[in-house]
Amino acid sequence: MILEKIEVTKLNQFSLEAGDVYHVLKKNEDSFSNFGEAYFSTIKPNYIKGWKKHLLMKMNLVVPIGTVKFVFYDDVKKNFREEIIGVSNYCRITVPSNIWFAFQCLSNQKAIILNISDILFDSNEPINCELSKFEYNWN
Repeated sequence: MILEKIEVTKLNQFSLEAGDVYHVLKKNEDSFSNFGEAYFSTIKPNYIKGWKKHLLMKMNLVVPIGTVKFVFYDDVKKNFREEIIGVSNYCRITVPSNIWFAFQCLSNQKAIILNISDILFDSNEPINCELSKFEYNWN
């Protein structure tokens, strides 16, 4: 089953007097395969982005600010998988290529998502479609 290939890794965070430290990814971890690029994206409260499927890109997703629900879809088995991560559940989601996903900001503030991918972004590489394409209840 393709959705079982998604890995969720609990990450360390340390509170210090001058400010906090949030670990993300180390090159000696199993979920690290190659470095293509790292970028941040934001999502406004209650907004939903998706659906998207990367044909080649492996993603490592972390939410250091806010809370985000990621929904993954297996278009062969026709089932969903949900993962909610953010400040209160600080984790990294490693997503192999060829998995549909969408995400929603659950916090009252704008959330920030970090993606550390194994390839450079290419606008011709992902497939995008409307939210209505897959019947998922976002409420």
